[in-house]
Amino acid sequence: MSAITYKVNGKTLSHEQFLESGKTDGVSEIIATGSFPGLHTDDEFMANRGTLRDQLGDQTELVVKAAKKNGYKPSMHDVYLPSAARFAGDPEAFVKHDSAKGTLKRTFEKRGWACEGSVKVKGRQAEPVDKGLGDDLVKEEVVKLLATDKHARTQPVKDLVQHVKTKHGT
Repeated sequence: MSAITYKVNGKTLSHEQFLESGKTDGVSEIIATGSFPGLHTDDEFMANRGTLRDQLGDQTELVVKAAKKNGYKPSMHDVYLPSAARFAGDPEAFVKHDSAKGTLKRTFEKRGWACEGSVKVKGRQAEPVDKGLGDDLVKEEVVKLLATDKHARTQPVKDLVQHVKTKHGT
């Protein structure tokens, strides 16, 4: 039995009892894995990324030129995150060392993009777009109406087209 105990709701639990209870905390993660979880700081997130030239190599000038064209003048100490870029040189994909995670989180939230890792953001579900019935299907339905409905044969075709589109939600 472990010498480590936890106080949970006034009860003293051994480490094993604590784990069996389904409760977790950083301490039990450390004990269970035998290693310390990452701190998840901006410094840790940005570690070993280097300058723009270190990150982008021979693409540096291309990306910097595109960023300038889009209103942002990158510093060589900025970090460019291609996974946050909508296009090459996207100004919102450049982050500073001291605010990288917050900047990235705000950018992803604004765009509705999901992100899982050092930065966690739930993405937005895209609004369904009703594109309606394609012209070929409308024509097919009008032909069916004309073949099966004597009253439809007396109507102008444009009215039948509108009827089919209305009936099928467009």
